[in-house]
Amino acid sequence: MDQSSAPVGRCQDNAQRLGLEPQMLNAVADILITASYRLGLPLQLQKTMQREEVSGAQLHAIIGNFIAWLGYTNIEEAQRPASRVQKGAAIFAATQRSTMLRLTKLDEQPVHAASRYVYDWLVALYTLANENAGYRHPQDITDVDREQLIALIT
Repeated sequence: MDQSSAPVGRCQDNAQRLGLEPQMLNAVADILITASYRLGLPLQLQKTMQREEVSGAQLHAIIGNFIAWLGYTNIEEAQRPASRVQKGAAIFAATQRSTMLRLTKLDEQPVHAASRYVYDWLVALYTLANENAGYRHPQDITDVDREQLIALIT
């Protein structure tokens, strides 16, 4: 979505609330939208809606999980990108710790779980952005049609 097509005031308010520049918020939204199509989120939502006892909360949860885990919930840890915080582990990997050593031996640089999640999420977002490069939705208009549409509008 081009920033000029979004309501400017709302975009600026949301960006300010999140501590981002509006252009950065739009870039993140573009990455998420493209990845959602590329990874089949609309199809997953349609399949869920076809069940008899579906609620809006279930659809909301599917979208929330996609944003929270960026499509990596059903991907084996070995197939995920490497975490930049937890060396030797994949992003969003479960921490393997012995409860017996938990209090007697600490890591050299303990990492807060929320910090690890945020850094892993950013690695996942970066990976999605790179994987999105060159993706074109099958129902997207062609470049020629887009240029003609822009010429008609301006």
